[in-house]
Amino acid sequence: MRQLERYFKQAIGLPPKLYCRIIRFAYIFKLISTNNSNWSEISTQAGFYDQSHFIKNFKEFTGEEPSKYGFKAENLANLFLNA
Repeated sequence: MRQLERYFKQAIGLPPKLYCRIIRFAYIFKLISTNNSNWSEISTQAGFYDQSHFIKNFKEFTGEEPSKYGFKAENLANLFLNA
């Protein structure tokens, strides 16, 4: 298992767990741009165990809670929301 992780990191440049977290985070933005769901539904669809786990992960990537994040702001993180 450890050898697979080393190969993955060598090929991708990130550990597998971090890569999965980034993919899931990008999926959150996709869900937000295509759905009018509430945070509970979005966190479940994105594969989080519960809403508090979702909020903690979201804050780790953005520094803000999902309800306070500026999804309409013109910044690099939101670049692909309207694509």
